[in-house]
Amino acid sequence: MRNSGSIRPFRGTAMALSLCLVLGSCAQVQDTLQTTYEDASGRLASLFGADRASEGPALHGQAGEGSGEAGMETAARSDRSEAPAGSASRVSKLYREALAAHARGADAEAFKGFRDAASKGHGAAAYETGLAYLEGRGVKADAGKAMVWMERAAKRGDSRAQYALGKASFEGEGVAQDETKAVALLSQAARQGHPEAQHLLGEAYAGGRGAPKNLPWAARWYGKAAHQGLRQAQYAYGLVHARGLGLPLDRTEGYRWLLLASRAGHERAEVVRQALEAKMAPEMIELAEAWAGRFQPVREQPFADAPTVMYVQQVLNTLGYEAGPVDGQPGRKTHRAVTHYQKKTGLERDGRVSPSLVDRLLAEQAKAP
Repeated sequence: MRNSGSIRPFRGTAMALSLCLVLGSCAQVQDTLQTTYEDASGRLASLFGADRASEGPALHGQAGEGSGEAGMETAARSDRSEAPAGSASRVSKLYREALAAHARGADAEAFKGFRDAASKGHGAAAYETGLAYLEGRGVKADAGKAMVWMERAAKRGDSRAQYALGKASFEGEGVAQDETKAVALLSQAARQGHPEAQHLLGEAYAGGRGAPKNLPWAARWYGKAAHQGLRQAQYAYGLVHARGLGLPLDRTEGYRWLLLASRAGHERAEVVRQALEAKMAPEMIELAEAWAGRFQPVREQPFADAPTVMYVQQVLNTLGYEAGPVDGQPGRKTHRAVTHYQKKTGLERDGRVSPSLVDRLLAEQAKAP
Protein backbone atom coordinates (compact mmCIF):
# COMPACT_ATOMS: atom_id res chain seq x y z
CA MET A 1 0.00 0.00 0.00
CA ARG A 2 1.43 3.29 -1.02
CA ASN A 3 2.20 6.16 1.32
CA SER A 4 0.55 9.41 0.29
CA GLY A 5 3.15 11.41 2.14
CA SER A 6 0.62 13.76 3.73
CA ILE A 7 1.24 12.84 7.34
CA ARG A 8 2.64 15.84 9.17
CA PRO A 9 5.52 15.29 11.62
CA PHE A 10 5.44 16.26 15.28
CA ARG A 11 7.13 19.50 16.24
CA GLY A 12 9.82 18.49 18.66
CA THR A 13 10.39 15.43 20.77
CA ALA A 14 8.32 14.27 23.72
CA MET A 15 11.09 15.41 26.04
CA ALA A 16 11.03 18.91 24.59
CA LEU A 17 7.26 19.01 24.90
CA SER A 18 7.36 18.00 28.54
CA LEU A 19 10.05 20.58 29.26
CA CYS A 20 7.94 23.23 27.55
CA LEU A 21 5.04 22.38 29.83
CA VAL A 22 7.16 22.38 32.98
CA LEU A 23 8.46 25.84 32.10
CA GLY A 24 4.89 27.05 31.53
CA SER A 25 5.15 27.66 27.79
CA CYS A 26 2.25 25.86 26.11
CA ALA A 27 2.57 27.14 22.56
CA GLN A 28 4.56 24.15 21.38
CA VAL A 29 2.12 21.75 23.01
CA GLN A 30 -0.78 23.50 21.35
CA ASP A 31 1.01 23.20 18.01
CA THR A 32 1.58 19.52 18.61
CA LEU A 33 -2.03 18.84 19.55
CA GLN A 34 -3.26 20.81 16.56
CA THR A 35 -0.89 19.02 14.20
CA THR A 36 -1.80 15.59 15.52
CA TYR A 37 -5.49 16.39 15.43
CA GLU A 38 -5.25 17.50 11.82
CA ASP A 39 -3.52 14.23 11.06
CA ALA A 40 -6.29 12.27 12.79
CA SER A 41 -9.23 14.30 11.48
CA GLY A 42 -9.30 14.83 7.77
CA ARG A 43 -6.01 13.35 6.60
CA LEU A 44 -6.98 9.89 5.46
CA ALA A 45 -3.40 8.91 4.67
CA SER A 46 -3.24 7.04 7.96
CA LEU A 47 -5.71 4.50 6.56
CA PHE A 48 -4.79 4.67 2.90
CA GLY A 49 -1.03 4.94 3.38
CA ALA A 50 1.73 3.59 5.56
CA ASP A 51 -0.30 3.22 8.74
CA ARG A 52 -2.80 0.84 7.07
CA ALA A 53 -0.66 -2.25 7.52
CA SER A 54 -0.04 -1.58 11.20
CA GLU A 55 -3.72 -1.25 12.11
CA GLY A 56 -4.77 -4.80 11.22
CA PRO A 57 -7.09 -6.39 8.64
CA ALA A 58 -9.79 -3.73 8.62
CA LEU A 59 -11.81 -5.39 5.86
CA HIS A 60 -12.76 -8.26 8.14
CA GLY A 61 -15.37 -6.44 10.24
CA GLN A 62 -18.94 -7.19 11.18
CA ALA A 63 -21.82 -7.75 8.80
CA GLY A 64 -25.34 -6.56 9.44
CA GLU A 65 -27.87 -3.88 8.60
CA GLY A 66 -28.38 -0.21 8.39
CA SER A 67 -28.26 2.93 6.29
CA GLY A 68 -29.85 5.53 8.57
CA GLU A 69 -30.31 6.34 12.26
CA ALA A 70 -34.09 6.03 12.30
CA GLY A 71 -34.40 3.68 9.35
CA MET A 72 -31.85 0.99 10.11
CA GLU A 73 -34.32 -1.89 10.18
CA THR A 74 -35.69 -1.04 6.73
CA ALA A 75 -32.24 -0.71 5.21
CA ALA A 76 -31.13 -3.88 6.96
CA ARG A 77 -33.05 -6.11 4.60
CA SER A 78 -30.73 -7.87 2.17
CA ASP A 79 -31.57 -8.02 -1.53
CA ARG A 80 -32.24 -11.71 -2.08
CA SER A 81 -34.11 -11.34 -5.36
CA GLU A 82 -31.52 -13.38 -7.24
CA ALA A 83 -32.02 -16.45 -5.03
CA PRO A 84 -35.48 -18.10 -5.01
CA ALA A 85 -36.63 -19.22 -1.58
CA GLY A 86 -36.44 -22.90 -2.52
CA SER A 87 -32.76 -22.68 -3.40
CA ALA A 88 -31.65 -20.81 -0.28
CA SER A 89 -30.40 -23.92 1.50
CA ARG A 90 -28.39 -25.02 -1.55
CA VAL A 91 -26.80 -21.58 -1.85
CA SER A 92 -25.95 -21.57 1.85
CA LYS A 93 -24.36 -25.00 1.44
CA LEU A 94 -22.21 -23.68 -1.41
CA TYR A 95 -21.07 -20.83 0.81
CA ARG A 96 -20.24 -23.12 3.75
CA GLU A 97 -18.27 -25.45 1.49
CA ALA A 98 -16.33 -22.47 0.13
CA LEU A 99 -15.53 -21.35 3.66
CA ALA A 100 -14.26 -24.84 4.47
CA ALA A 101 -12.09 -24.85 1.34
CA HIS A 102 -10.63 -21.49 2.29
CA ALA A 103 -9.88 -22.75 5.80
CA ARG A 104 -7.80 -25.62 4.44
CA GLY A 105 -5.94 -23.39 1.98
CA ALA A 106 -7.71 -24.48 -1.23
CA ASP A 107 -8.07 -20.92 -2.48
CA ALA A 108 -9.02 -21.69 -6.08
CA GLU A 109 -11.76 -24.06 -4.95
CA ALA A 110 -12.93 -21.54 -2.35
CA PHE A 111 -13.07 -18.77 -4.92
CA LYS A 112 -15.22 -20.84 -7.27
CA GLY A 113 -17.60 -21.70 -4.45
CA PHE A 114 -17.88 -18.11 -3.26
CA ARG A 115 -18.48 -16.84 -6.78
CA ASP A 116 -21.14 -19.48 -7.49
CA ALA A 117 -22.97 -18.69 -4.24
CA ALA A 118 -22.64 -14.96 -4.86
CA SER A 119 -24.07 -15.32 -8.35
CA LYS A 120 -27.12 -16.90 -6.78
CA GLY A 121 -27.69 -13.97 -4.42
CA HIS A 122 -25.63 -14.78 -1.29
CA GLY A 123 -24.45 -11.46 0.16
CA ALA A 124 -21.58 -12.74 2.33
CA ALA A 125 -20.33 -14.84 -0.59
CA ALA A 126 -20.31 -11.71 -2.75
CA TYR A 127 -18.10 -10.03 -0.17
CA GLU A 128 -15.73 -13.01 -0.09
CA THR A 129 -15.59 -13.02 -3.89
CA GLY A 130 -14.69 -9.34 -3.89
CA LEU A 131 -12.08 -9.91 -1.20
CA ALA A 132 -10.55 -12.76 -3.21
CA TYR A 133 -10.19 -10.46 -6.22
CA LEU A 134 -8.78 -7.74 -4.01
CA GLU A 135 -6.15 -10.01 -2.44
CA GLY A 136 -5.45 -12.24 -5.44
CA ARG A 137 -6.65 -15.24 -3.44
CA GLY A 138 -7.43 -18.13 -5.77
CA VAL A 139 -7.79 -15.75 -8.69
CA LYS A 140 -5.70 -13.02 -10.36
CA ALA A 141 -5.95 -9.78 -8.39
CA ASP A 142 -8.27 -7.25 -10.02
CA ALA A 143 -9.40 -4.21 -8.03
CA GLY A 144 -12.11 -3.35 -10.55
CA LYS A 145 -13.74 -6.78 -10.38
CA ALA A 146 -13.31 -6.75 -6.61
CA MET A 147 -15.41 -3.62 -6.32
CA VAL A 148 -18.13 -4.99 -8.59
CA TRP A 149 -18.64 -7.84 -6.14
CA MET A 150 -18.24 -5.56 -3.13
CA GLU A 151 -21.03 -3.40 -4.52
CA ARG A 152 -23.31 -6.42 -4.79
CA ALA A 153 -22.55 -7.38 -1.19
CA ALA A 154 -22.95 -3.79 0.01
CA LYS A 155 -26.42 -3.57 -1.54
CA ARG A 156 -27.37 -6.69 0.40
CA GLY A 157 -26.33 -5.03 3.67
CA ASP A 158 -22.89 -6.52 4.28
CA SER A 159 -21.10 -3.93 6.42
CA ARG A 160 -17.66 -5.28 5.50
CA ALA A 161 -18.39 -4.65 1.84
CA GLN A 162 -19.89 -1.24 2.59
CA TYR A 163 -16.70 -0.29 4.39
CA ALA A 164 -14.40 -1.69 1.67
CA LEU A 165 -16.34 0.04 -1.10
CA GLY A 166 -16.59 3.28 0.85
CA LYS A 167 -12.87 3.32 1.53
CA ALA A 168 -12.10 2.60 -2.13
CA SER A 169 -14.51 5.33 -3.23
CA PHE A 170 -12.51 7.93 -1.31
CA GLU A 171 -9.36 7.08 -3.25
CA GLY A 172 -10.81 5.94 -6.56
CA GLU A 173 -9.13 2.54 -6.28
CA GLY A 174 -10.95 0.03 -8.46
CA VAL A 175 -13.98 2.32 -8.59
CA ALA A 176 -14.69 5.90 -9.59
CA GLN A 177 -13.68 8.40 -6.91
CA ASP A 178 -16.83 9.66 -5.23
CA GLU A 179 -16.45 11.05 -1.72
CA THR A 180 -20.19 11.60 -1.26
CA LYS A 181 -20.88 7.97 -2.09
CA ALA A 182 -18.06 6.97 0.22
CA VAL A 183 -19.65 8.77 3.17
CA ALA A 184 -23.03 7.17 2.43
CA LEU A 185 -21.49 3.68 2.38
CA LEU A 186 -19.41 4.28 5.49
CA SER A 187 -22.52 5.56 7.27
CA GLN A 188 -24.34 2.31 6.50
CA ALA A 189 -21.46 0.21 7.83
CA ALA A 190 -20.83 2.45 10.83
CA ARG A 191 -24.45 2.26 11.97
CA GLN A 192 -24.11 -1.51 12.03
CA GLY A 193 -21.15 -1.27 14.39
CA HIS A 194 -18.22 -1.68 11.98
CA PRO A 195 -15.40 0.01 13.96
CA GLU A 196 -13.09 0.87 11.04
CA ALA A 197 -16.03 2.39 9.18
CA GLN A 198 -16.94 4.41 12.27
CA HIS A 199 -13.40 5.75 12.51
CA LEU A 200 -13.15 6.59 8.81
CA LEU A 201 -16.57 8.26 8.93
CA GLY A 202 -15.26 10.37 11.81
CA GLU A 203 -12.29 11.33 9.63
CA ALA A 204 -14.60 12.35 6.80
CA TYR A 205 -16.78 14.63 8.97
CA ALA A 206 -13.80 16.06 10.83
CA GLY A 207 -12.15 17.05 7.57
CA GLY A 208 -15.30 17.92 5.61
CA ARG A 209 -14.54 15.28 3.02
CA GLY A 210 -17.63 14.02 1.20
CA ALA A 211 -19.89 15.76 3.74
CA PRO A 212 -20.07 19.13 5.51
CA LYS A 213 -17.54 19.48 8.30
CA ASN A 214 -19.19 18.59 11.62
CA LEU A 215 -16.85 18.11 14.58
CA PRO A 216 -19.46 16.96 17.15
CA TRP A 217 -20.71 14.35 14.68
CA ALA A 218 -17.14 13.27 13.95
CA ALA A 219 -16.49 12.95 17.69
CA ARG A 220 -19.50 10.67 18.04
CA TRP A 221 -18.12 8.20 15.48
CA TYR A 222 -14.57 8.37 16.85
CA GLY A 223 -16.02 7.62 20.28
CA LYS A 224 -18.07 4.65 19.13
CA ALA A 225 -15.04 3.07 17.46
CA ALA A 226 -12.83 3.93 20.45
CA HIS A 227 -15.19 2.11 22.81
CA GLN A 228 -14.85 -0.93 20.55
CA GLY A 229 -11.10 -0.88 21.13
CA LEU A 230 -9.85 0.48 17.79
CA ARG A 231 -6.58 2.14 18.69
CA GLN A 232 -6.50 4.75 15.90
CA ALA A 233 -9.99 5.84 16.98
CA GLN A 234 -8.86 6.00 20.62
CA TYR A 235 -6.03 8.26 19.49
CA ALA A 236 -8.39 10.54 17.55
CA TYR A 237 -10.94 10.57 20.39
CA GLY A 238 -8.19 11.48 22.84
CA LEU A 239 -7.23 14.42 20.67
CA VAL A 240 -10.87 15.53 20.43
CA HIS A 241 -11.08 15.78 24.22
CA ALA A 242 -7.56 17.15 24.74
CA ARG A 243 -8.18 19.99 22.29
CA GLY A 244 -11.92 20.51 22.81
CA LEU A 245 -12.65 19.87 19.15
CA GLY A 246 -16.36 19.21 18.75
CA LEU A 247 -16.73 18.55 22.48
CA PRO A 248 -15.78 20.62 25.53
CA LEU A 249 -12.11 20.62 26.48
CA ASP A 250 -11.35 17.78 28.92
CA ARG A 251 -7.65 16.96 29.22
CA THR A 252 -8.27 14.18 31.73
CA GLU A 253 -10.64 12.39 29.38
CA GLY A 254 -8.24 13.01 26.52
CA TYR A 255 -5.41 11.53 28.55
CA ARG A 256 -7.43 8.37 29.23
CA TRP A 257 -8.01 7.61 25.57
CA LEU A 258 -4.49 8.55 24.54
CA LEU A 259 -3.19 6.24 27.25
CA LEU A 260 -5.26 3.37 25.85
CA ALA A 261 -4.04 4.03 22.32
CA SER A 262 -0.46 4.30 23.54
CA ARG A 263 -0.68 1.00 25.41
CA ALA A 264 -1.97 -0.57 22.20
CA GLY A 265 1.18 0.57 20.41
CA HIS A 266 0.12 3.87 18.83
CA GLU A 267 3.37 5.85 18.86
CA ARG A 268 1.91 9.30 18.20
CA ALA A 269 -0.58 8.80 21.02
CA GLU A 270 2.35 8.24 23.37
CA VAL A 271 3.98 11.52 22.33
CA VAL A 272 0.81 13.52 23.01
CA ARG A 273 0.14 11.58 26.23
CA GLN A 274 3.54 12.59 27.57
CA ALA A 275 2.83 16.21 26.69
CA LEU A 276 -0.47 16.13 28.60
CA GLU A 277 0.99 14.27 31.55
CA ALA A 278 3.19 17.20 32.47
CA LYS A 279 0.08 19.38 32.94
CA MET A 280 -1.90 16.94 35.06
CA ALA A 281 -1.95 16.36 38.81
CA PRO A 282 -0.47 13.00 39.89
CA GLU A 283 -3.76 11.84 41.37
CA MET A 284 -5.56 12.45 38.07
CA ILE A 285 -2.92 10.45 36.23
CA GLU A 286 -3.33 7.64 38.74
CA LEU A 287 -7.10 7.61 38.24
CA ALA A 288 -6.68 7.60 34.46
CA GLU A 289 -4.28 4.68 34.63
CA ALA A 290 -6.70 2.74 36.84
CA TRP A 291 -9.52 3.47 34.38
CA ALA A 292 -7.38 2.29 31.46
CA GLY A 293 -6.55 -0.87 33.36
CA ARG A 294 -10.26 -1.66 33.75
CA PHE A 295 -11.22 -0.79 30.18
CA GLN A 296 -12.90 -3.53 28.17
CA PRO A 297 -13.94 -3.08 24.53
CA VAL A 298 -17.71 -3.03 24.05
CA ARG A 299 -18.86 -4.63 20.80
CA GLU A 300 -22.62 -4.60 21.38
CA GLN A 301 -23.57 -1.02 22.19
CA PRO A 302 -27.06 0.39 22.83
CA PHE A 303 -28.12 3.21 20.54
CA ALA A 304 -27.93 5.77 23.37
CA ASP A 305 -24.30 4.98 24.17
CA ALA A 306 -22.00 7.56 25.76
CA PRO A 307 -20.67 9.09 22.48
CA THR A 308 -24.23 9.48 21.18
CA VAL A 309 -25.47 11.06 24.41
CA MET A 310 -22.50 13.44 24.36
CA TYR A 311 -23.36 14.44 20.80
CA VAL A 312 -26.96 15.17 21.84
CA GLN A 313 -25.86 17.12 24.92
CA GLN A 314 -23.35 19.16 22.91
CA VAL A 315 -25.80 20.10 20.16
CA LEU A 316 -28.67 20.84 22.54
CA ASN A 317 -26.42 23.08 24.62
CA THR A 318 -25.32 24.87 21.44
CA LEU A 319 -28.99 25.39 20.53
CA GLY A 320 -29.68 26.85 23.98
CA TYR A 321 -31.56 23.96 25.59
CA GLU A 322 -29.32 23.58 28.69
CA ALA A 323 -28.72 19.84 28.59
CA GLY A 324 -26.12 19.99 31.36
CA PRO A 325 -22.51 18.74 31.29
CA VAL A 326 -21.41 16.98 28.12
CA ASP A 327 -20.52 13.78 29.96
CA GLY A 328 -22.42 11.03 28.15
CA GLN A 329 -24.74 10.54 31.14
CA PRO A 330 -28.43 11.19 30.33
CA GLY A 331 -29.36 12.81 33.64
CA ARG A 332 -32.28 15.03 34.59
CA LYS A 333 -31.05 18.12 32.74
CA THR A 334 -30.50 16.14 29.59
CA HIS A 335 -33.95 14.54 29.89
CA ARG A 336 -35.61 17.95 30.34
CA ALA A 337 -33.68 19.44 27.43
CA VAL A 338 -34.56 16.54 25.15
CA THR A 339 -38.25 16.75 26.13
CA HIS A 340 -38.27 20.51 25.55
CA TYR A 341 -36.63 20.09 22.14
CA GLN A 342 -39.07 17.31 21.20
CA LYS A 343 -42.00 19.54 22.11
CA LYS A 344 -40.61 22.42 20.03
CA THR A 345 -39.97 20.23 16.98
CA GLY A 346 -43.04 17.98 17.06
CA LEU A 347 -41.22 14.78 17.97
CA GLU A 348 -42.71 12.29 20.40
CA ARG A 349 -42.19 13.70 23.89
CA ASP A 350 -40.54 10.81 25.69
CA GLY A 351 -37.23 12.42 26.75
CA ARG A 352 -35.24 9.59 25.14
CA VAL A 353 -32.07 9.80 23.10
CA SER A 354 -33.48 8.05 20.05
CA PRO A 355 -32.62 7.71 16.35
CA SER A 356 -35.34 10.20 15.40
CA LEU A 357 -33.93 12.74 17.87
CA VAL A 358 -30.40 12.34 16.55
CA ASP A 359 -31.61 12.62 12.93
CA ARG A 360 -33.44 15.86 13.77
CA LEU A 361 -30.44 17.34 15.56
CA LEU A 362 -28.16 16.46 12.64
CA ALA A 363 -30.61 18.16 10.26
CA GLU A 364 -30.72 21.16 12.60
CA GLN A 365 -26.94 21.44 12.41
CA ALA A 366 -27.06 21.28 8.63
CA LYS A 367 -29.40 24.29 8.57
CA ALA A 368 -27.22 26.36 10.88
CA PRO A 369 -25.26 29.17 9.18
